[in-house]
Amino acid sequence: MPHLRKVAMTAGIHNHASIDLYDYTSGGLRAIEHHTFDGPQDGPAFQHKVLGNIPADIRLRLVLVEDLSEKIISLLGGALHMSPEFF
Repeated sequence: MPHLRKVAMTAGIHNHASIDLYDYTSGGLRAIEHHTFDGPQDGPAFQHKVLGNIPADIRLRLVLVEDLSEKIISLLGGALHMSPEFF
């Protein structure tokens, strides 16, 4: 992303992150789940378990990721069909 060269921070080079999911139903907060992403080998399992497994009664899922890296951005962006610039 050459147009972002002036950004003061660089992306992390690590492969792990802490990911919290907040699931909301029409009645409010239903559940909070904590997941750890430990590298590319977790990619398919992460996509299925965390992003592809949303119960029918969930109206909103908030995904909070601590310590973003290029690999995490790529994984989330690909799974959620979002441009890396979103992150």
